[in-house]
This record gives sequence, C-alpha cells and structure tokens, in this order.
Amino acid sequence: MIFRRKQKAADLVAVMSELEQAVAARDGGRTERAFNAAMSGLQSATGTECVPVGPRLAALLPAFPPTGPRPMLATMAGFCVERGADPAACAEPVLDGTHQDLLDALEFARRWAAVGGAGDELPEADEKIIDDALMSRLGEADSDTP
Repeated sequence: MIFRRKQKAADLVAVMSELEQAVAARDGGRTERAFNAAMSGLQSATGTECVPVGPRLAALLPAFPPTGPRPMLATMAGFCVERGADPAACAEPVLDGTHQDLLDALEFARRWAAVGGAGDELPEADEKIIDDALMSRLGEADSDTP
C-alpha cells in the first residue's frame, strides 16, 4: 500500500511537470491532455500529495487566458489549499489575476463611456468579431493602463 501511495504521488508530480512543460511550450493539445490528467490525479490525491501541487497550479494561472481553463485551474489550486497547500503561495496569482480583471473591466467602462455608450445596454459578447480592425477602433490602452 505504501508503494502505491508513493507511486501515485510520483505520478502526480510527473503530471504537474508535464503540464508546466506543455504550458511553457505553448502546445494547446499537450496542455489540454496534461490539464485533464492533473484534474484526474487531484481527485484521488491525498492531502500530502496536494501540498506541493497547489502553488504550482496557481503559478500557471497567468499563462492561461481569462476564459477557458483558468477558473478551473484556480479551483484546483483552491482544492489543494483545502487539503493543506500554502494559502499565501496559492492566493497571490489568483488575486493578481482578479486585480487585472478588475482593471480591465474599469478600462472597458471608461472606453465604453468615451465612445458614447454610457446609458446604452451592453451588446451581447461575440468573440468572433474581435479582429485587428475592431482593436484599432477601440484604441490602444494608455501606457500605464493594461
């Protein structure tokens, strides 16, 4: 039984290494496979196995876009905190991302008002229309504003 636990812990460490390498290589398919393996591995992980994994998961947050797997990655890091991972080490990337998201929302509101959108109902999100022409119409952010 002890051998199985050590093997399972080693497997989770290997899965985390694969996820980190896939993210660094910016390989979408490989990242997705490693991400799914990490989720599966965490479901059966013990608290001891989760302790080193939480900060590693949280450290990957900036590499993911705000939509898609980022919220699940933060949830996985939170799961590790519940099982003993260092909350401060996991919280910093989560809070940095939240801070950036709030700054982006503030910038959106500023630009919306600047083009006369204040008081109008917001349009439905359609990511298909985001192209270089749209970004040009919206203008570049100030150098001190993301």
